[in-house]
Amino acid sequence: MLKEYLIVAQEALNAKKEIYQIKQQRFELAQEEYQQLHKMCEDDSRSYASCKFTFNLQMPFLKKVAISLMSLLFSQKSC
Repeated sequence: MLKEYLIVAQEALNAKKEIYQIKQQRFELAQEEYQQLHKMCEDDSRSYASCKFTFNLQMPFLKKVAISLMSLLFSQKSC
């Protein structure tokens, strides 16, 4: 019975690790996009309003990814 529990626990841990890696990759991609948008806004002052609008559209996604990543990190530390 203990062996079965350990196997299930190991599988759950592996699944959490995989989810963490995917969220980490998504977070890194979001950071890269954020930096590209920021650079684009700085480089091209003619389209500042357009960049600002696009940038503001991306912020909720970036915040959601960051919050998800942090909650996952804290939940893994408590296990």
